[in-house]
Amino acid sequence: MQTIKTLYELTKKHWILFCVSLIVLITVFYSTNTKKVSQDYSSYIKSEEGKNSGISPTSPPDQIPVLSQEDMKALSEGEALHRKRVQELFQKYPWYQKIPIIRDEYIVDYNFEKESFRIVLKISEVSSQAQKDSAVNKALQDIKNIGADPKNYYVRFAQETEL
Repeated sequence: MQTIKTLYELTKKHWILFCVSLIVLITVFYSTNTKKVSQDYSSYIKSEEGKNSGISPTSPPDQIPVLSQEDMKALSEGEALHRKRVQELFQKYPWYQKIPIIRDEYIVDYNFEKESFRIVLKISEVSSQAQKDSAVNKALQDIKNIGADPKNYYVRFAQETEL
């Protein structure tokens, strides 16, 4: 009983130290008891000729992650949703797989936030107006050639990091 009373007095005076100690103990306990997935790939080898002869383990891994039925169902649903969204994207924007269009004078891509094409001119800002107009007109023609309507677009000059 005296030990409990002494412990109570100590915690009353040094409650911060007690809390920190308790947190450290809990952290150590959980870190040693959590399952760790082995990421050691050294047990997988290739044949001597350097060809992949059906990579086979030399010994079974320590722990193999096992997915529950619920995890498998969630993954399947996630994959199905992703597939559906990609199909919707390609139905709405059938030309999307044909961009970016990269040429010596410009790059064309699509900005979904602005719902417009972005023409990034790779020529100098001090180029003649005729050269700028020519590059923009070629970019607009390329947009038409992929089957898109170039009515919504904006033009900007490339930064040093984009060249």
